[in-house]
Amino acid sequence: MKKIFALLRAFKRRKQKNHLTKVAFGIFPKLSLTILITNIAYAFSKAFLVKISFFSASIKATLSFLTFAIPFF
Repeated sequence: MKKIFALLRAFKRRKQKNHLTKVAFGIFPKLSLTILITNIAYAFSKAFLVKISFFSASIKATLSFLTFAIPFF
C-alpha cells in the first residue's frame, strides 16, 4: 500500500506534459482516474507482471463465482 500511495503522490507532483492528459484531468474526472489507474498498473506491471496477471485471473474467477452463486441466495 505504501508503494501505491507513493506512486499517487509522485503522479500528482509530476507536471503533465501531455495536453490531452491535462484536458482529461480538467473535463473528465473519471477518465483521469482511468489514466491514473493505467499508469499505476503499468508501473507495477514492469516489476510484478506475473502477480498482476494472477491477481486479474483471481478477480475474474471471483466475479464468475459471484455471478454463478448470487441466484442461489
